[in-house]
Amino acid sequence: MTLQTQTAEAQAAPAQELPPSRPFKRPIKDVPLASLVLTKINVRKHKDKDVDSLAATIRIAGLLQPIGVRSMSDGAYEVVFGERRTLAIRKLHKEGHPGADMVPALILEEGDDAAAIEASMIENIERLPMDEMDQYETFAALQKQDRTIPQIAFTFGCTEQLVKKRLAIGNLLPKIRQMYRNEDIGAKELQLLTMASTAKQKQYVKAFETGEDFPQQWQLKDWLLGGSAIKTSVALFDLATYKAPITADLFGDDSYFSSAELFWQLQNEAIAKHKETLEASGWAAVHLIEPNQHFHRYSYTDLAKGKGGHVYIVVKSTGEVETHKGIVTHAELKKLERKQDAHGDNEEVPSDDALKPDVTARPELSEPLMNYIDLVRHSAVRAELAKTPKLALRLAVAQLIAGSKHWSISAEGRQPANDTIAKALKDLPTEKVFKDVRAKAKALLPKSSKRDSIYMGDKDAIRSPSHGDRVVVILAHLQTLPDNDVLAILASLTAETLALGTDVVDTLGATMGVDVSKRWQPDDTFFDLTRDKEVLNAMLSEVIGKDAAASYLTGTGKTKKEIIRKALNGDGRKKVDGWLPRWFNFPATGYTKRKLTRIARNKA
Repeated sequence: MTLQTQTAEAQAAPAQELPPSRPFKRPIKDVPLASLVLTKINVRKHKDKDVDSLAATIRIAGLLQPIGVRSMSDGAYEVVFGERRTLAIRKLHKEGHPGADMVPALILEEGDDAAAIEASMIENIERLPMDEMDQYETFAALQKQDRTIPQIAFTFGCTEQLVKKRLAIGNLLPKIRQMYRNEDIGAKELQLLTMASTAKQKQYVKAFETGEDFPQQWQLKDWLLGGSAIKTSVALFDLATYKAPITADLFGDDSYFSSAELFWQLQNEAIAKHKETLEASGWAAVHLIEPNQHFHRYSYTDLAKGKGGHVYIVVKSTGEVETHKGIVTHAELKKLERKQDAHGDNEEVPSDDALKPDVTARPELSEPLMNYIDLVRHSAVRAELAKTPKLALRLAVAQLIAGSKHWSISAEGRQPANDTIAKALKDLPTEKVFKDVRAKAKALLPKSSKRDSIYMGDKDAIRSPSHGDRVVVILAHLQTLPDNDVLAILASLTAETLALGTDVVDTLGATMGVDVSKRWQPDDTFFDLTRDKEVLNAMLSEVIGKDAAASYLTGTGKTKKEIIRKALNGDGRKKVDGWLPRWFNFPATGYTKRKLTRIARNKA
């Protein structure tokens, strides 16, 4: 970035009065090439290709503009500006070009180094573009000559902020400045490195020298900021609430958050409030598209709020948030049109229609998760039922009268959807409770089977010629038992044949006041199977509170699950006792407006 390209910063000179530089005395005369001495104050460093190019031009057209020199005590002349021209003429003289032994020069006033530096830079502004390092070295040299920042800005017609930014290069290690001079790094790297601490600069130099883990230009910003480069301009929250350092490079206008974790906490809280405001304003639905989800605007069509339009809040990994109002997917538009057609052109769709679960939408529970929940609830209910013979007697009579899925009869197979669920089921405390009760009941019967089950009437046994004899033997034995023992056997048998995933399980659970939380806590299997983002957000709100949960709104499911675990275990958080996912209540309830599952539920 050169001074002549600073359109945003090269404004009018500061309003305060500044003493102008003294005018130069500028007599022009030819001076011997051999008497010219290059000075260290020249603001530009030249490469061979630049000199060769200019030499070729002078060879054809001659020297069009004189150089600037100062007389020295030994009769020599110090070149203040025009170093590249001097080098080009030396090249021509070495090649034997005629007339190259004398050079036209402006003779500058003696004893004013600051004025000479200014002249060098001003003269060069219209030449090759000056880079950041040229500008830094010039401004730094003028500072050493007691020129103030306002005076430097006034002289070169730029803002004080630009001067400060260029002087900030002085905070860079000399090795980094040399890397820039050697073209090992470019202006972009130089700009970004002004954000780095001295320790980080040393790490950068070491990585360059060793070639190990050296960040390329496109990686440098994230490398400096610890893996996240989130601009402060994307924040929806008041920056005053961000209690961590904000980093800014000293060339541009961008500044960045040093802590991505704190940024996302505050940004998520702001997004949650934004979402609540939109939901309260009457939109049919407000959707959140998280950073790891895709959103393509071309997949949606415009639809006004009053006609059922939705809002999509799109959160990007950069922290940016876009709000798209009044749109729906093409599929949603067709569904709305079908509803409108069904109610007639002049009729409005009933207001409660939107509250009904959408049977075509993705269900709240996956089939494996539904299977796991059914098994846990069934286990808790049958363990309690086996200990409640009076209720079991009445259930048995009801099922004998009305019929039941298994009262042909057969035992409930309770088939887990996969091995993981099978292992989790085996470890449930309620499984042991039921097996203990069943074992005691079975012990009251004749020893006719090695199986754990009380029920013996499988199809093969029923077809056996000895089936009738077995019934007679069991009946004769039962007549010798007191009523309480018979009821205990009935209770265990009724629990063993209780159908999985039916309304009866809900009714029994509610009647007996079964509290699943006393026998079960969310385990690894439950968390592995729970993946719905909307559900996890709602669960997190239940466990740590709505406001706290809002700070993790766009966080990963893994993060949210871990926070829930910590809260339930009291690991670094206030311990939450007695929390139970809504699905394990009697009757079960959900977290969304969607159907719980696509699987049809059995009634009995």
